[in-house]
Amino acid sequence: MSLVPYMEANVNFLFKKLRENVYLIEKEYVVKSNTHGSDISGPYWMLIETIIHRGKIWWEVDGKKYFSDRKKVYIFLPAYSWTVEHYLNNTKVSIRGLISKASLDFPHPSVPIMFNSNSDLSKAFSDLSKFLNEAFNIQEIGLCTRPRALSLRTKQILDRDFKNGIKIGDIASRLKTSSAMLSRTFKTDFGYTPAFYKKGLRVTVGMYELMMGTPPIDAAILAGYSDLGRFYKQFKQYLKQTPTAYLDKSKNAKKYK
Repeated sequence: MSLVPYMEANVNFLFKKLRENVYLIEKEYVVKSNTHGSDISGPYWMLIETIIHRGKIWWEVDGKKYFSDRKKVYIFLPAYSWTVEHYLNNTKVSIRGLISKASLDFPHPSVPIMFNSNSDLSKAFSDLSKFLNEAFNIQEIGLCTRPRALSLRTKQILDRDFKNGIKIGDIASRLKTSSAMLSRTFKTDFGYTPAFYKKGLRVTVGMYELMMGTPPIDAAILAGYSDLGRFYKQFKQYLKQTPTAYLDKSKNAKKYK
């Protein structure tokens, strides 16, 4: 579900409601070129089963590459995770996962992880806590495991206030630094600017709210946009397609023409 779009072919895409506040996503695609995608979970947690039919996927953490040693790997992203997936040319992938913005009422990983499991994802439908407790070969896959205090505080503020129109300059003033220093430090730690992350959060919320059946104008408001035109513009900037075109790939998402 990366915000930097893949070069895809033969895409199959399903998104449907399983129960209150929990959705199932299924997607199969082929990556046409060496590329990467930035996954920003926003206020949602996600448990994704990834099957690599051919090719290779890896995550970079603190400048190191981490590959799965199996064809099937699981990813758990708590709310407000940020990871980047890298793909070799002609990699074919199937994903199947759970997405929700409901709170988890049991102990769970506080950072994004890659792991293996001897159970099928269907087991997580009924007992997510037990499924996560049985995980092994656990590897943290967040972009930066030890960001500097300025970067961490900036991200925390954006996670809390991205819907409220907060500007990077406002954050810099609050943290008693310059916008240039804040952006430079943030990019050094995470590889992207805080402005990129803020827009990514908004597009993520808009994307999932649309697929959950929220009308475009309401999805834009929930994502922090004051007008529909700006939402469409940034959505297309990040995903290289309009919200309507994106929804057309989903067999079960409610569509608005």
